Amino acid sequence: MDSPSESLAREHLALLLRTSRLLNSLLETQEILDTLMNQAIEVLGAERGFVLLRPETDQEWQFRSGCALDDETMAKDDFQISRSIVDRVAREGIAITTSDAQQDDRFRQQASIGLYNLRSICCVPIVLSGRVLGVLYVDHRLATGAFDRHTQALLEALASQAAVALENALLVERLKQMHEHSLELARQELAETQAQLLQASKMAAVGQLAAGVALSLNLSGMRKQLGEHPAAARLNICEGAINRCKTIVQRLLTFSQKKPQVQNLQPLNETLLTTLALAEADLRRCEIRVHNEIGPEMHSRFESSELSQVLLNLLLNARDALLTRPKERALWLRSSRQGSTGRVEVVDNGSGMSDEVQARLFEPFFTTKPIGQGVGLGLSVCYQLVQQNGGQLVAESRPGQGSRFVITFPVEEVPC
Repeated sequence: MDSPSESLAREHLALLLRTSRLLNSLLETQEILDTLMNQAIEVLGAERGFVLLRPETDQEWQFRSGCALDDETMAKDDFQISRSIVDRVAREGIAITTSDAQQDDRFRQQASIGLYNLRSICCVPIVLSGRVLGVLYVDHRLATGAFDRHTQALLEALASQAAVALENALLVERLKQMHEHSLELARQELAETQAQLLQASKMAAVGQLAAGVALSLNLSGMRKQLGEHPAAARLNICEGAINRCKTIVQRLLTFSQKKPQVQNLQPLNETLLTTLALAEADLRRCEIRVHNEIGPEMHSRFESSELSQVLLNLLLNARDALLTRPKERALWLRSSRQGSTGRVEVVDNGSGMSDEVQARLFEPFFTTKPIGQGVGLGLSVCYQLVQQNGGQLVAESRPGQGSRFVITFPVEEVPC
């Protein structure tokens, strides 16, 4: 027959296994905290309890779940004694337990202990990757000796299981936020692409009208040759109409040309890192190892949102190319500087490209993707954006040897 201590240990192990399965089946932070609170109260036989959480070190502590406590109660004096213990647990990352707070030298001088008849208290940190993420607190205002070192060990084990579940839940929340950010960026990119398509259609119309202007030069020559021939009168009518077209062409050219804008000198590494972060979750989901080889800071007048658009397009194109590789997929993002020229590279170890594909790579509407998966505008838009910012975009590739896309652009020293 088991001894009482062995029976208690077996019971505690069963409780931990049950709680672990329950917590790890949840992916919502609030559900995890409410479940943790309910399990702690049930297992320890506590009267009251609460959980505080601080997902980031620069954030304030938040009351996230409680039992026999509400927001109004938390603001009263009886919470202040609890808060003094909580602050110490959060600061030191060490659990605190007292079997009788009114006789404990650490706490009995607190006025609230006697006023609210606080007796047994147990408070443990919720630690994730060496950082105190939250605090789990329970107490009993009537019973002394309700908690001991075994109770504390059990509560610490519950907090440890909750930390693992919270890590997964917080990761899911961050991925959702990144996904929403990516969708918003994609919508913005689509709007910009539509604007550029409209711009391209204007230029196509300009080209067609310009051909008519060239025709007017031929008509002028023909009219001189005809002299007083009756057909010369009809040519005069045609030439007048074409001259009106010429005026329209000049107006369209003035309207369609982008006005050059002088951008402010700005650091680029933040743009590179932010864009990589947007794509990194998707790349890792596709089992692509990402090598961040971003070099020292560079300053340029390359418009940051346009550089981000170009870089994100290159990263996602590299992802698509790597999906044809069964394993050991890898991608490198590099940046460097040589004199007054900055350089950003996106390199993959995918299937590479033939010379024929490379020759047409930056043509509008050219794509090697199946119908419905691409319209062939991404790289042509990237090429134009880089040129508009005074840079160059080139591709280097060989079949079976991966691809390298290189962006070069002017960089400057920061004025003192």
